[in-house]
Amino acid sequence: MNRTVVDIETVGQPLSALDERFHDKLLGWFDPGPPGTEMDDERRREAERRFSLWGPTGKVIVIGMHNPDSKQSRVLASDDEGDLLREFWGLVKAFDLTITFNGKQFDYPYLKMRSAIQGVVPSLALDCRRFSRHPHYDLREVLSNFGAWRHGSLDFYCSVFGIASPKQAMSGDKVGEAYAQGRLQEIADYCRADVEATGALYLRVQEAMA
Repeated sequence: MNRTVVDIETVGQPLSALDERFHDKLLGWFDPGPPGTEMDDERRREAERRFSLWGPTGKVIVIGMHNPDSKQSRVLASDDEGDLLREFWGLVKAFDLTITFNGKQFDYPYLKMRSAIQGVVPSLALDCRRFSRHPHYDLREVLSNFGAWRHGSLDFYCSVFGIASPKQAMSGDKVGEAYAQGRLQEIADYCRADVEATGALYLRVQEAMA
């Protein structure tokens, strides 16, 4: 079976790029502070950083792909989100199975939303149905017994299964800062480590947790 791991890295759009009518509402939605208290500059910055977590207020900057059988990886990175998405859709249609860690709740809905906003037509339907393992195998869903157990992080499960963690050089909450500093290649390297670790984890559990 032809299969690939998929992972994305995202950043928030600046508040100035979003409709001014919704600024207060968006900041309120993503405010990390106690409800009803005044937002200071630090909380405002954190709220804007969290724009990366939602498709309408973020954008995709890196997409990693890794074949767990051939061990070959490919990482797409670009400031031009439309071109990035078009290249991804051109590649992913060749695979029978895609593998993610939390792809059903985050990566795939995000890719669909950003493609719609950019006017990019997907080459296939990315399956987000709960309990299905084909054509999309979401490791986080499987390892949590489809939500019956606690959800662990990729870093945690790599530790449990003795796989080198991809979170040593960078973590997801540092991507926005790295992007603002022009360190796109460093983010791409981090995404490559993520997909390779996810692929190794998949190979460890696929038969036992079929």
